[in-house]
Amino acid sequence: MHACSYGTIPGILEVIRINKLLLFTPNDRALYETHQLIIHLKKITRILNSDTKLCLETSNGDEIVFSFDGISPLPCLHDILAVRQIDTMRKPEKTETDSAEGQTELFISKEDKSAIEFKGQFLLTRKFADSLLHALPLEHRYANWQLLFSPKIHGISLPSFYRHVAAFPFPSVLVVTDSHRETIFGSFCKKNFENRRSFFGSTENFVFSNEKIFTWTCANQLFQFSDNERIVIGGGPTGSSIVLFDNWLRGVASKCQTFNPDEPLLEPGGEFIVGDVEFWVLREGNFGLLKIS
Repeated sequence: MHACSYGTIPGILEVIRINKLLLFTPNDRALYETHQLIIHLKKITRILNSDTKLCLETSNGDEIVFSFDGISPLPCLHDILAVRQIDTMRKPEKTETDSAEGQTELFISKEDKSAIEFKGQFLLTRKFADSLLHALPLEHRYANWQLLFSPKIHGISLPSFYRHVAAFPFPSVLVVTDSHRETIFGSFCKKNFENRRSFFGSTENFVFSNEKIFTWTCANQLFQFSDNERIVIGGGPTGSSIVLFDNWLRGVASKCQTFNPDEPLLEPGGEFIVGDVEFWVLREGNFGLLKIS
């Protein structure tokens, strides 16, 4: 057994590097504890081999194998990190306030004077953000949600939108509603929007309508598109999941081969008048951020 020191990590008393047969015994609570820990451990494993797997031993004796590409059993010996002792980490008990408002914290930048002076209501709520967490890639589930851009706050200029994106190059969540404000729909986009006039994106992208999630269908790779006239999510012969154009005033919601081939995100589909649009970025750390009360 070869021990190494990697510094102090909250909730972890000792971290050592060893060779060990990897075990896989998943259960809901143990996996939740793993998700909490991985945010800290990723910073350590960057100094190790990119194929390193984590074997986490929880305070109640459970052992879990974690791969950064997902959780899977491994048949042989590998160089791994082992957590010798971990403080008990459990889901915090929900209060009546948490249940009504949600537990995800929302932020604005301290440099965003327009957002600070905004006196209206945001479309995204903490409770709605909570409903999307399970669909996010693991490394973003405990990120801070920062408002990136909204036409009602920052104006309707697409060049201004791209300047905001360039300043905060993180994965984003687009949230949209129409003039009736009965359905909140949108997308998670792993890649930053940019004026590139061609489709790009990631297989981890997904779209949603209220709390219903639509992931990649493998039908094509038309994930997202943006230029100086419109923002597009998804594509194919039946249309796109979301198209926003005309200075954020109008949109189109259609059945889409990329994500939602059987139903549009906004019934009955077709063109709609935009009621509200917000882009939120998912970033590590809260330096320079103000919490939205």
